[in-house]
Amino acid sequence: VALIQSERAIIEAIYENMHMKDGKKGLDKDEYEVFCRKVDNKYEEHFKIRLDQFDEYADGNGILGRRELYLMLDNALIQSREDALNALNPLIVEEDEMNIV
Repeated sequence: VALIQSERAIIEAIYENMHMKDGKKGLDKDEYEVFCRKVDNKYEEHFKIRLDQFDEYADGNGILGRRELYLMLDNALIQSREDALNALNPLIVEEDEMNIV
């Protein structure tokens, strides 16, 4: 959990460092592309940040604000946890079947 929180803090710091560079809050689509490159694949295990997510999370003005970023990170973390549980599920079922007598 501490590792995930640390990774999230780094992603948030990258956002904080970038979002006011043009004098406006949030990231437009071009800034978001730079953000994705800066985040890189280092945090892909828990936070799948992809270019195609911009339109899904950006507000009606085409800006990804802090609130939208947090929502995106929360949803990615939830999905990552669900994927991990689903990966374990067949193992649990096999173990349960072996214990049936």
